[in-house]
Amino acid sequence: MARNLYDNLDLNLLRVFFVLFQEKNTRKAAERLFVTQPAVSKSLTKLRQTFDDELFVKHSKGIAPTPYAEDLYQSLRPLMFDLEHTLNSKEDFNPANLDEQIVIAISPFLMSALATNIYTEIRKQAPNVSVLFQSWNQDTQSEIESGKVCFGISYDFHVPVHKSLYSTKIAQDRFRIVCREDHPHKGETISPLEATKYPVGTILAPNWNYYKPAAEILADSLGIKFNIVLRSEFPSVLLEAVRTSDMMAAVSKFSDYEFVNGIKLLEFDWDHPLETPDIYSYYHYKNHNTQKTQWLASILKRVMPD
Repeated sequence: MARNLYDNLDLNLLRVFFVLFQEKNTRKAAERLFVTQPAVSKSLTKLRQTFDDELFVKHSKGIAPTPYAEDLYQSLRPLMFDLEHTLNSKEDFNPANLDEQIVIAISPFLMSALATNIYTEIRKQAPNVSVLFQSWNQDTQSEIESGKVCFGISYDFHVPVHKSLYSTKIAQDRFRIVCREDHPHKGETISPLEATKYPVGTILAPNWNYYKPAAEILADSLGIKFNIVLRSEFPSVLLEAVRTSDMMAAVSKFSDYEFVNGIKLLEFDWDHPLETPDIYSYYHYKNHNTQKTQWLASILKRVMPD
């Protein structure tokens, strides 16, 4: 007679399994579970005996799940998330009662435009929280999945989104060109062909234009070539280069660079999908219906400029 795993399994071990799968590191898993690393290793030994599978093997950066562990995680994930939501939803939510750190990842294109307003609104309603903003990077999707990041704001990706992430379109951007005030280009608009005469800088947005700038994709579609001389994840680096040279750079319509001394803004005089990318919010699927996530989403909607 086949053994009944459910009757014999210590369900506390499933929590260890889930955290191990998300962290891929026994030390980090121990920190999240508030136990020692040897305790996590002991639980992993029990899990291996229970499921008769290695579950995780050593990897250069920690541990990697076996195919069986991958299947087990995907099968149990909705049940664990529903359980977590059911337990957490029993408490009445009031942002004024929050006393924690809220971590929000934002695309470098949008950081300067949104972060201050989001922080101000959060602190107005939840005066006891601290807010940590970080630039959206190559690891952000995994950090949302593991719970290190509460909420993400970025453009529609050109790479697959993790299955555990829920995304909602919140706005549409429109890029403009920033250049120095006494730039040799005259007029309030600029065409792609005119832009090829000048050096170009671009802000890096991981998972969107990190490996190939949007400017190159646009140029390829038009059969022209831009002289891209600078790429940076930090808008301030490009802004300083723009102020001291003939370089031009594309910026979000939500950025308030028109108030920066020594620069001017130009409008594009062409229509291309890359000029108007969609902006999305990203958070863990398990948090889709939680009051805290809905509260953060409402703040974002409130502060998002038209």
